[in-house]
Amino acid sequence: MASWSCAGPAGRRVYTRALGLNELGFYYDSCINGTADTLMHTVVQISPGAPNCFAPEKLAGAWNSRKAQSPLLGGTVDMHDSLPSLVVGEEHLKTTVPGEITWASISSPEEAAVIAINGERKFSEKSLSRIVVLARTDDASMYHVLINVAHLITDGIANVSLLKEFLEILSLGRQSVSDIEARLSLAVATESLVPTLNLSVAKQRWRCAAGQIIAKLQDAKRTAVERCPDPKGHSQLDYPHDQHGITVGNALPVLARVFCRRYVRGEISPEEWEERNSPMYHTVGPINLRPFLNKAWYQGGGQNNVSVNVAYFYYTLPFTPASLPRRRRPGARQTDDSETLLVALQHNKDMDIPLLQASFVLRGRRRTSL
Repeated sequence: MASWSCAGPAGRRVYTRALGLNELGFYYDSCINGTADTLMHTVVQISPGAPNCFAPEKLAGAWNSRKAQSPLLGGTVDMHDSLPSLVVGEEHLKTTVPGEITWASISSPEEAAVIAINGERKFSEKSLSRIVVLARTDDASMYHVLINVAHLITDGIANVSLLKEFLEILSLGRQSVSDIEARLSLAVATESLVPTLNLSVAKQRWRCAAGQIIAKLQDAKRTAVERCPDPKGHSQLDYPHDQHGITVGNALPVLARVFCRRYVRGEISPEEWEERNSPMYHTVGPINLRPFLNKAWYQGGGQNNVSVNVAYFYYTLPFTPASLPRRRRPGARQTDDSETLLVALQHNKDMDIPLLQASFVLRGRRRTSL
C-alpha cells in the first residue's frame, strides 16, 4: 500500500496513486489513438435444467465480486497534482455504473463476431472495464460473453485469471470477501517491484548503464529488412489497409502465403527466393515480467493479479530453411508434391475482408482449415 494514498471514512474510502510508466504509455495510447484495449470473447453454454446464471442480478453480483478481488476493474483515471492517477472508490466496487454491464440479443455467432470486432469503443477515463452478454435467439442455451478491459490495468496473464475466476463465481455462486487494501497492495506499478531496488544507488546505476550498453549493441544488429513486395525496395509500403480496415501485421501472413504459392508455381526465380529468405529474422512481442519482479509480491498473488506487468521482448533468429516441395515449370500441371503448399483463398463468412479471406492448406489429398 506504500504507493496508494487513502481518503474518506470506512466504507467510502477512496484510494489514489499515480500511473506507472507502462500504465502511462497505455493510457496516452488510449487517449490519443483510441487503442490499447483488451477484449475476451467467450462462448458459454448452459447445461439443460441448470439455473440461468446470466440473470441480471446474478451477473451483476458475480461481476462486483470479481471487482472486489481485482479493484482496478472498478477504478477510474483522474488528474491529481497534474498527474494522471488511478482512483479506486470502495463504493464503486459494490455497485455498477450505467454501461458497465450490457445485455443484448443476437441471432447467430456471426453477429457476435461482428459486435466483438467492429463494436464502438465505450471506454473513457471514468470506465476502465465493461462486460457485454449476448444471448442467442437461435439457441437459448448459448451466451457470448465479451469482457472489455483497458490495457493500462491488465495484460494477457491477468485476463486469463480474470475470465477463469469470473466464470467460477458466476457458475458456482461463490461470493468472495476481499480486503481492499491487501488487494491494492498487489496492484502497484511494475517499476516499484524491480528486485534491484534493494541494491545501493551506485549498483543500480551500474546495472542500468550495463543494460543500456547491451540493449544498444543488440539494437545495432537489427537492421530493417525489406522482403516484400519487391526486393529492390520501396520508400513506402502501400497496403490497402484503409479500404479493408486491417493493419500491416495482419496482411503479412497473407503475403507470405502468396509468395509460397508463387514459388511453387515457378513464378519466382531461385535467386529471388534465396534473397528473400537469407536475412535474419527479427521478432518483437510482449513478455511477462511477473516472474522477474519482487518474489514476495509474486508468491503473494502477483503472478495472476489483474494489473499490467509486461514489456517488449526483442529476439533475433537466423534464417530457418523451409522444407518446400518440388517447383513446377511455368504452365505445368499441379502435382501431388507441390499440392502440399497450395494455398486456396476462400471467402470467410465471419469476416468480410477480401484480403483476409479464409485460407486452407492442402496436405496431400486432405484439406485442413487453418
